[in-house]
Amino acid sequence: MNKTKFLSNESVVSIVYRSAKANYYQSPNVFKNALGMSMNMLNANNFTIENCREFALLIGSNECELYFRSTHFYSSIDILQLLRTRIKYCPYCIREILHHQWQWSFTPITICLTHKKSLIDKCHCCSSYISINSLFKGNCPKCGSQFEDAKSNDINTNSYQYKSQRDLFKRLKGQEVSLLQDFSMDEYIKLAKKVLFLFEDQNSFIAPHCEIIHSFTRKGKENYYSNDNLQLALANVYWMFSNFPNNFYKVLDGFEQIHYSIRKRRMSQFKQGIKGEKMLFIKEALEHYFNLQIESGNTSKNISVYNQGAAMRKSERFLTKKEVRKEYGVGIKQLERMVDDTLITPKIIKRGKAVQYLFNKNDLLLMKEMISQEKSKLINIQQASSRLGISVKSIHTLINEGLLMVTTVPWAKGGFVSKKDVVQLLVGNNVIYGSEISNELINYSRLLDKFATSGVSVTKIFVYIKEGKLRPRTNTQNPKLPDYYFHIKEIQQLLTDLKTQNQKHFGYNFNDVQEILKIGSKTLHKLIDLQLLIPSKKIITGNGRKFYWFPKETIDNFQEQFLTPVQAEHELRIPQNRVRRWVQQGKVNNLLDGISRKMWINRNELVMFHLKENN
Repeated sequence: MNKTKFLSNESVVSIVYRSAKANYYQSPNVFKNALGMSMNMLNANNFTIENCREFALLIGSNECELYFRSTHFYSSIDILQLLRTRIKYCPYCIREILHHQWQWSFTPITICLTHKKSLIDKCHCCSSYISINSLFKGNCPKCGSQFEDAKSNDINTNSYQYKSQRDLFKRLKGQEVSLLQDFSMDEYIKLAKKVLFLFEDQNSFIAPHCEIIHSFTRKGKENYYSNDNLQLALANVYWMFSNFPNNFYKVLDGFEQIHYSIRKRRMSQFKQGIKGEKMLFIKEALEHYFNLQIESGNTSKNISVYNQGAAMRKSERFLTKKEVRKEYGVGIKQLERMVDDTLITPKIIKRGKAVQYLFNKNDLLLMKEMISQEKSKLINIQQASSRLGISVKSIHTLINEGLLMVTTVPWAKGGFVSKKDVVQLLVGNNVIYGSEISNELINYSRLLDKFATSGVSVTKIFVYIKEGKLRPRTNTQNPKLPDYYFHIKEIQQLLTDLKTQNQKHFGYNFNDVQEILKIGSKTLHKLIDLQLLIPSKKIITGNGRKFYWFPKETIDNFQEQFLTPVQAEHELRIPQNRVRRWVQQGKVNNLLDGISRKMWINRNELVMFHLKENN
């Protein structure tokens, strides 16, 4: 019998096929029958120690050396790590000598370290699976393409793909490795499979980053471990453990972006694989990660679905928007204003389209204390109105006149004023307490009602109190403005001052014009309606009262331009009876004709007519 020389790393099934060919057997059935094996077991390179002993006697070899090259030697390894009915190969290896290597039977082995090329696991033309029988025939039974013509991807020796595969080769041969030295090949791959639950559907963390990590490809009802996909997935696992736990935390950051229902299932699957003493370092790193995330508030909204402990620690430290509104009694708009004004800064967690706001409980307590301090210093417009005993409209008048400063706060609607400023308006050195209420005093309401037409207003009253020109009297401990009484002499001085000020700024008021022109209110209203006198300013109060001011120059000119018959007799020496007769005869015009019984004649017109009559 022609004996075949073993090749480096050659599998037992490969030796069988090459021996059959060397001895001109049509198929390896001769060896199959001699060894008492099924064809499936033979093609799967699954030779028992007895099979190897008998085959060694046939070819004059060592049974232990053969058995090491059989997958049966690795029967304790997870069955999914071994290829049974199909194989993968290196096209560059079979170009030299057509053979199959024992390590190619392992699903996690994806690279030929000799040629630094990716292994081929499907026909390069029709993507059909490849059997050991097809490999030794040299071509695809489906499309006829030659296997040695297949092209394979180059693998850079500095890449994580290469480093990962070199690590796996060493584990297979029981050699020393740099990562997770206590883990056998089987333990390492089982751990990697659990870790890949975290990687699945994420972008690769190593070049090329654009590729999505898939540890397996679903084909029909089966999960098919694609060589290229698995190569990238295992390379990412190696990358993670090469800088553990920092890279582990990066993987978890990406994992947190996946939909929570998927995270729940995958995290559960991952945790099932990290039980036991050897996995303690991973469990501790995972717990530390969640603690760090909780410290910074960077946790998903639905963390409770896969980590109850982390969710509890999160709730001890943070509140959601809804919880803040419920616990602190603030509306959504108020909370948004507080965030906009940086009164409190939430941690913003984005998961796809979902956005979560987390508020640190310590920050909320500080905010609550600050708001409490602000509230003790401020009152709203309605409260200021109640404290001063005046209308809300009057409060706005005080604000517009600068006696009160309005401020807005993010934690409440509307405007606020200083409580101190409000009290200062009422209580001061100029207030006389415990005074008798005599007839010489008039209360606030009466003062405002009687002299409003003279320009007395809430603002003026407060200004004069502050300046000491009015000294209010009261018998009330916490007085409001309606509780004040004022001395008539002080009011008269106030009216005089107001009149001077008003005439300077606005001109004559309605009463001034009546007095100057010596006409009644009805006559003056008719002159206004006929636009014979046009006021420069008109104010209508809330109760419908009208206040008029007239330009001083206009009234003075009007007084100079028109005169009565009595004035004509005194100033122009024209008898008043004659003036009245001329008016009745229509020789001179009366401005007040049909308006009043008084007569107003244009001075120039009267002088011109008088001169004409005398000539």
